[in-house]
Amino acid sequence: MKPHQQQPIRHAGAPVERAEGAMILLHGKGASADNLVDLSELLDCDRISYLAPQAENGVWFPRGVVEPISRNQPYVSAALELIDGIVEALGEAGVPRERIVLMGFCQGACLALEYVLHRPGRYGGVFALSGALLGEDSRLSRRKGDLERTPVFLGSSDIDFMVPRTRVLDSAELMRGLNAEVSERLYPGMPHTINREEVDLIRDGLEDLFDCV
Repeated sequence: MKPHQQQPIRHAGAPVERAEGAMILLHGKGASADNLVDLSELLDCDRISYLAPQAENGVWFPRGVVEPISRNQPYVSAALELIDGIVEALGEAGVPRERIVLMGFCQGACLALEYVLHRPGRYGGVFALSGALLGEDSRLSRRKGDLERTPVFLGSSDIDFMVPRTRVLDSAELMRGLNAEVSERLYPGMPHTINREEVDLIRDGLEDLFDCV
């Protein structure tokens, strides 16, 4: 059996069949879907559906961000396949890809970025907090696709112990080169967490897309 495939998916917000859009929330290493689905209360956009899948044993992949991607398989591929299933189900319910926002923290942020390159196109937005694209540096130079002006935000500490600041900046530059509208923030001395400014940026992004007020 593939990793992650029998894990629950937490839901909040509007029922999918009545939602104007959706946000897929991808939790961090050692955490749970509950940690991020509760974020929906702070985001305060009840017109959309929030879906938070759970990683097997709380870990999406076993090794570090800059390890060769082969050392994080089959976990990464299985996680991307899980997200594929969620996106396809949303499409069948009438939520198109351009009305889907991906938000992740830590390992979840890595998956959010990896997913839009796995299935390039226009999305409602991507918020990658304390994460970056996976694999060795040479893998980044081989990434291709058109993100069709998808808004992408990368936020991280400048001293984060899980993702080097250079990898965050390189990921932002790669996304920019693939036709995404990219902004990035490195927060001096911030611990490995989500800060209030990032929450506000996500809420502003949802307001722009879904007119949540």
